[in-house]
Amino acid sequence: MPSRLWPLRGSVIVALVILITLSVALALAGTLPPATAAGGLAIIWIAALPGLLYLQGVAGGAVPLLPYAAFYYLLFFGVIGFAGPLTYQAQGKVVIYSRVALDAMSPEIIWLIALGVASLVGAFYLARLTVLTRMPRFRLPKAENTANTLNLIFWALMVSSLAYRYSTFVQSLPSIGQLLDPVGYLALGGFYLQWRAGRLPLWQGLLVLTICLPLDIWWRIADMTVTNPLLLPLFFTFVLWRERQFKAISVLIAAGIVGALLYNVTNLARPQGDTAMDKLAAAGQHISKLITQFDHIERVKVDVTNTPLANLPGNAYEYDPRISILIHRMGHIWMFQHVYEQSPDPIPYWGGETYRPLLTSFIPRAIYPAKPEERTGAAFGYRYRLTVQESGRTSFNMPWILELLANFGPVGIPIGMALFGLFFAFLDRVFNSHKASDVEFLIGLTIFFRLGNQESNFSVMTGSLLPLFVALYVIFRFGPPILSRLLPRQTLPSEI
Repeated sequence: MPSRLWPLRGSVIVALVILITLSVALALAGTLPPATAAGGLAIIWIAALPGLLYLQGVAGGAVPLLPYAAFYYLLFFGVIGFAGPLTYQAQGKVVIYSRVALDAMSPEIIWLIALGVASLVGAFYLARLTVLTRMPRFRLPKAENTANTLNLIFWALMVSSLAYRYSTFVQSLPSIGQLLDPVGYLALGGFYLQWRAGRLPLWQGLLVLTICLPLDIWWRIADMTVTNPLLLPLFFTFVLWRERQFKAISVLIAAGIVGALLYNVTNLARPQGDTAMDKLAAAGQHISKLITQFDHIERVKVDVTNTPLANLPGNAYEYDPRISILIHRMGHIWMFQHVYEQSPDPIPYWGGETYRPLLTSFIPRAIYPAKPEERTGAAFGYRYRLTVQESGRTSFNMPWILELLANFGPVGIPIGMALFGLFFAFLDRVFNSHKASDVEFLIGLTIFFRLGNQESNFSVMTGSLLPLFVALYVIFRFGPPILSRLLPRQTLPSEI
């Protein structure tokens, strides 16, 4: 395993220059007191360390799994911590969910987050470079693929995924979304890798480009949310990284950044109209206004006198419609601050209650119809006085590090984050190999590519991984040999 730390590679030097420039700019911005700003910079540098080591060739899998996971903390807890003046404000205080105004963040809060990120990173490398070095990697048995068997499987997965996305009947089937949603990514990635290897006929490629991909993209943008449209470029960023198509990656990253910056627009357009076309028309109007009147857009003042649970100075808050909505959406650090300040008094710690669904979440509802529904996000919002409905449809993000705090207090942060580091080390060792076949790589990527953005509670994000892995293993372990026997023999390159 490469472990050379010196001399520094050119990519590492470029990354260091960017980090130093960013750190100086944030420090000079003066939005945080010195002790708190130092903690914010510590988060940024600790979270950036996995990326620097990966670029240097240390513990580097086929794709940068831990750097991706750590980047979440760099952005949502490090950089955003300096952006308080850009989010919702009430007389100089940060406002979250139109109800809670936060005082200045104390240094111990931000340093606790830095400790948690350090525990995540340290545990990953401790396990990845020592005890896990001999753990077997995921492998599928070698099989002869004839008659384009893999293409047929990819088509079956693609059609099934599109049926799930567009058919209310398919969506109503128990547990079906745990399989049919992720396999759409796998199928599109499979088509691309088959095309790269010369194993996808031209007519099939044209069908993918003209029908399947547009249908998939339309479903993602139709409801005007930001997450679904960004997941597909994220998935293909990993696929292209493995294929060393860095120019194409830059295009995807640029598209992702533009999509994220349009979050303000999608948030404003979502309630306007009943159909997707109505919402898109409203989004177009907001974009046009943003472009033509950017320098003349005024801050918006919102009165919360009649908002339940609102406790803001002056009963109002203000925001800049050009940027504040996005900053508020990304400000997980402020929710962390709110929980830290409210627990254990007046709100006691949960004591592990939110991890209880892990006992049953891996069991498909088709097998266990009475399985309790996952409502942690709604319960969290009610518990911390962000909503008046305990079991309503509104769900609040509860990132992994925040969930540890709400359950076990500050002592749970370093312990729990270290366990998460071991979890990522296991996934990296087993599923993220340079020597994996295309199918092995796609199965692993489908399992772990969403886990880097740890903005929902742990059981929601991981509970379905085991049945998903079992289903994909069965499909690709037994599908190719069965199809090879049923279909006429063709001469095709071996894939698995």
